Amino acid sequence: MEVIKSILITLQSLLLAALMQVRTTLAVLVLLFFVNILLGIVADVVINGNKFNFKKFMYACVEVGIYILIVCGIAVIAHIKGEIQLGDYALNALSWLFIYAYGTNIFKNLHKILPNSLVISYIYYVISFEIIKKIPFFNNFQKSETE
Repeated sequence: MEVIKSILITLQSLLLAALMQVRTTLAVLVLLFFVNILLGIVADVVINGNKFNFKKFMYACVEVGIYILIVCGIAVIAHIKGEIQLGDYALNALSWLFIYAYGTNIFKNLHKILPNSLVISYIYYVISFEIIKKIPFFNNFQKSETE
């Protein structure tokens, strides 16, 4: 019984050590999730006059849960393999992709809420169309998703 207890304590310590490195990434991800959900509800329910879509809300929760699992998985694997710096690099790149995806959706919803705001319209245009032109593989991906 003591052996199992020692193994569990060791695994818990390993997990907590790995996750301490990603606490900021997780905090940003959760913050963006809540801002995205709030603005999405305002845009859909208040502006568009639709009923609250619980299925859409749950899909967003599952999606952020998957993002969190990916971030935690990379952190734990990097910690186990002793590749902390490589893991940090991968998590940094991945977190910027999450920020871009959530940011684009946040500005899309802000554009729906404040359609006469020139600043929001311009920012939404730049991040949703102009940046993609500068990233060839992302442009190709977006084209393949619409087909």
